[in-house]
Amino acid sequence: MTYSSSISVATNPPNAALYQLQGLDFQGLPPETHMRIEVRHQDAAGWDWGASFAGQTDAEGQLTMGAVKGAGEAADSLTWLWNLQPIAGEAALIEAVQRGTLIGLAPALETPLSPLELDLTVLLDGDAIFASPLSLPRCPKSVRAETIQHQKLRGQWFRPIDQAVRGAVLVLGGSEGGIVPARAAALAAEGYAALALGYFDYEDRPKAASNLPLDYFEAALAWMGEQVPGEKRFVWGGSRGSEAALLSAVHFSALVDGVIGWVPGPLVHTGFDMVGGTDFAVIEDPMWTLKGVPVPGAPHLPVTAARQSARERAYSSMPGYRYTAEFRDLWATPGLGKPYGIPIEQVKAPVLLVGAEDDGIWPSAEGAEILLARHQQRGGEATVEAIILPKAGHALGMPNEPRPYSHVAYWQGGYSGVEGGFIDQGGTPETNAKAARDGWAAALRFLGCDAV
Repeated sequence: MTYSSSISVATNPPNAALYQLQGLDFQGLPPETHMRIEVRHQDAAGWDWGASFAGQTDAEGQLTMGAVKGAGEAADSLTWLWNLQPIAGEAALIEAVQRGTLIGLAPALETPLSPLELDLTVLLDGDAIFASPLSLPRCPKSVRAETIQHQKLRGQWFRPIDQAVRGAVLVLGGSEGGIVPARAAALAAEGYAALALGYFDYEDRPKAASNLPLDYFEAALAWMGEQVPGEKRFVWGGSRGSEAALLSAVHFSALVDGVIGWVPGPLVHTGFDMVGGTDFAVIEDPMWTLKGVPVPGAPHLPVTAARQSARERAYSSMPGYRYTAEFRDLWATPGLGKPYGIPIEQVKAPVLLVGAEDDGIWPSAEGAEILLARHQQRGGEATVEAIILPKAGHALGMPNEPRPYSHVAYWQGGYSGVEGGFIDQGGTPETNAKAARDGWAAALRFLGCDAV
């Protein structure tokens, strides 16, 4: 029997962007029948990825593929999406990455905001009864994007088209450099104007993360205020970008109405050179300056022979080397807190700190807790909330992104003297997928989305 003419598929909720997706609703399938749906995706590098999902239709022939039913739902309810696997197999993928023919352990994007193009096939007893393409946008149609080259500012500016602006968010990435456009685009879809700002290793910004002026963020905040006058301004900084976010709130308090420190550390650190490949333990230059004056950063501990040997062994295979112990030792060094601790007690705006319990890059859960304790001990007046995402790793992306190896990175070369090796970012694909959703929901609550 042929069913394809009566079968349809729609996103749940309707017209959902990738980060909003809760499931796929199929209608017109054979009633009360066991089905299998196959998903395929060919990425920008020509690699094929796939997953499958089995389910039982109801009496009306309806089936919901991977719905997230509530906050407590297990992260694997959308496994078919975020856990797309390489069709050629893991070994072939790893070999290609190590050869340098692929740049990462995830589907390659044509552009950072390219839609995710999927091919869906419904099978009954092994035979295809329905096939359809599905396009999941990363930048919803309700968002307008604009490239920004205003004086020294570089980035992308996102605004909602069909609703009033509810505020503006300055979005800062971490040690990867560049910009974080997917987060900014999603914020715009939620009603916020958002500037994904490049502050190093982006266009004509400095390549190395050293001697970067905090005044640059002051200019970005002021520019956002000119675009949306009278609206609240927030800063969302991830990893090393959390230093910039919190320091901006300290020094430019009149321009900041709220701060999100995403997988934060508690200290101001020295700079690093991702491009030059210099071990960050030997970098002495400050990462930040303020009005031309260096902001002192905590010097890294010397790398012992034993630690260097452990690094080299771990780099050679997955999941790779964890830097957490190195940063934990640094943060615990007596006397560093006073000269280099981020003075969170001076922040006048509300702060949300989001740490990852199993962070493999640095112990961001401990970083968030240290910052909260410092704020309380020193009598800070602003509201500071710390949320720890259970069993999560450092690389917390947007919800539902296909990231089957979110717990692992492969660095072709770069800072910390890595010539090519695996880095254990922490968590598991399952816990990281759930944490991405939970962290995003917490951030939206903080920004005020639940108040509408």
